Amino acid sequence: MERIFAHLKFAVTFFLIFVISQQFLHGLTPQKDSLIIQPIGSWPFGPPCQSVAINSVDDLAYFGVAAGVYILDISNPNNPTKVSERIHMKHFVRDLCYENNMLYGAVGKAGIEIWNVSTPTSPQYLSSHDTPGDTRKIQKLGSYAYIADGDSGLRIIDVSNPLNPYEVGFYNPGGFIGNLDVINDYAFLCDFNYGIRIVNITNPTNPVEVSNLPGSYYRGVAIQDNYMYIAVWTYAKGVDIADISNIANPHIVGSCDTSACFEIIIVDTFAYTVADMHGIYVIDVSDVTNPTKIGNYSDLCLMNNLVFHNAYLFVPDMEQFIDMSSILLILDVSNPANPQPIGSFPTPCYSMANAVDGNYVYIANHLGGLRIISISNPEMPEQISEYSGIWLSVDDVEIYWGYAIYAVLATWDGLEIVDINDPTNPQMVGSCGEWLCGIAVDIVTDYYPYAYLLCPHKLYAIDISVPNNPVIRDSCTITGLGKDLFCPYPWQYLYVAENYYGLRIYDRYYMSEVGYYDTPGTANGVFVTNDLAYVADGDAGLRIVDVTDPTNPQEIGFCDTPDTADKIVVSGSYAYIADGDSGFCVIDISDPANPYEITRYNTIGKAKDIAVRGDTIFLISYSAGLYLYEMVPASFKEEEVNTYLKNTLTVPNIILNNNLSINFTLTQKQTLSIMLYNLLGQKVKLFINETLNKGQYAYSFPIYGINTGVYFVVVSTKDTCISRKIIIINN
Repeated sequence: MERIFAHLKFAVTFFLIFVISQQFLHGLTPQKDSLIIQPIGSWPFGPPCQSVAINSVDDLAYFGVAAGVYILDISNPNNPTKVSERIHMKHFVRDLCYENNMLYGAVGKAGIEIWNVSTPTSPQYLSSHDTPGDTRKIQKLGSYAYIADGDSGLRIIDVSNPLNPYEVGFYNPGGFIGNLDVINDYAFLCDFNYGIRIVNITNPTNPVEVSNLPGSYYRGVAIQDNYMYIAVWTYAKGVDIADISNIANPHIVGSCDTSACFEIIIVDTFAYTVADMHGIYVIDVSDVTNPTKIGNYSDLCLMNNLVFHNAYLFVPDMEQFIDMSSILLILDVSNPANPQPIGSFPTPCYSMANAVDGNYVYIANHLGGLRIISISNPEMPEQISEYSGIWLSVDDVEIYWGYAIYAVLATWDGLEIVDINDPTNPQMVGSCGEWLCGIAVDIVTDYYPYAYLLCPHKLYAIDISVPNNPVIRDSCTITGLGKDLFCPYPWQYLYVAENYYGLRIYDRYYMSEVGYYDTPGTANGVFVTNDLAYVADGDAGLRIVDVTDPTNPQEIGFCDTPDTADKIVVSGSYAYIADGDSGFCVIDISDPANPYEITRYNTIGKAKDIAVRGDTIFLISYSAGLYLYEMVPASFKEEEVNTYLKNTLTVPNIILNNNLSINFTLTQKQTLSIMLYNLLGQKVKLFINETLNKGQYAYSFPIYGINTGVYFVVVSTKDTCISRKIIIINN
């Protein structure tokens, strides 16, 4: 009963916020670029696992997955357990380096990030530095981090003050530096276009190449004593060994034929190599002139990194031919001739769709099942449970309120109904279908609730009034390849995006097609409101179709998008479109005959699905999980700062009395102002503008005379501008 009242309270509050927001938004005449997208939080986990680092003192592993890092307890390698998932980086985590409670991440197009991990359950972001290229590898030596920065060469970053990293020097030979090893006074660079370049870094401000070793297939390098061990990406051989006792004249002294390798590490007299889909090779290098392959662990998975710790290899492993998910694989190599898997830690798969209910987001995680994410703290979403299903594939999810709360899933095996009354313990209660290959699902809560399951060439009507016994009541063959469906109130018609066959309209009572509009692109998504169908039409962008007469729909407007429009949702006078590799865009549809883009956001990975609740945008990245955003006036864009002000600022979302409470912490003395703005970006009230000392602050400001509506609280210093959207409700 308490849970029901809690949901009713949330529903009433949400409805009130929505109504007020819409009243203010409809009163505006937004101009292009007047609004921007502001990121809120993320659950950045998906299949591209590429990196791992070890804290050998505390038996912790830092496992980079998509744009996040899991911290794992590996004291029992047979059963690694999650300590936290609170490290969320700005882009895909290509590499990790740990030293003295600091974690350094090579974050692809976003450069590097530095995190304090002294408290594993609560790691703290410290700073970042955006390099000019695409960071692939990072290694720390002394006060410097050395970065393999793709086509921008070697970048040398001073990290002596982790709050303020800065570049001190670089070396760019014009190739592609994809890997490196740094020993003493030299950096050994893998130039994928040339070979190994040996660079003197005695003076970090002026690194100088001293010699090189040509080899266009060199992908990894490791140094031990006077020898350089090279991973060779060619099927002719897998490992080269070069003598570097004369650093000015490196030369090959031995080779070993394995499979194409692109990573290598040396432990005592053994070399361990990553050979892509041929697994791990162990090579005896006690005789460098005659290295010998002695062991192999093989699978059909994609491996691209490895580290050694206490007789174990830790290998990020993407199981692309099994279930498209990723794992951290742990191999026992105490007997190097016979590597054996002893443990693993699984990660999410590719994300397909999401549904929002209360403080939870339910993610259809394709071959990874259903993931339930708590957004009670929107800045730090966290997975609280998962459900694998009868079959692995879950491609869509909708929420149904019956006697309990249910997640209705479209799966390879048809329809599944999962009881989510306790989100921490989802339980399957019913299923329907046999090899129906569900792609999308929508629910009609009529007198008898129905779920409509879309399959590649079929549409099913399924009675879910008894959730533990769903029954197929009717079906029909559809014209094209079904991609998405929508059933608006009053629920007589179903609107289906059928790829090359455009928008098709079906009478749900007779399960027959009544009309169609052949859009110019590939219809991937559809949303219908007020007798208008909004179609995400692939390369043709947004198409707006008048469906007042379902038998004769007519296009009345369109707006192109940069990439491939995949899914769409409409809220108020805006259409939100998941637009593939270009991220997502927001289109003003207040005049359906003349829609235009007002803002966009370039997401991490491919934008796959999108949902909107009030002023929050929920974006599914195919390869990087869930991201939360909001739209704010351009003048309120937050800037990156090296303080914890953002993480400590708390402002109530709804102000029901005549006082506004604000709490925050300053890490250093600053001049700070707190102001209130309306949705037009006009200043309504200045609360304070003064110099404050380091410390914690709590204010309560009177807001008498301010009209009910949506506002922004803006806290600014010389370094940053942080905004929080609030609703003021005055009697």
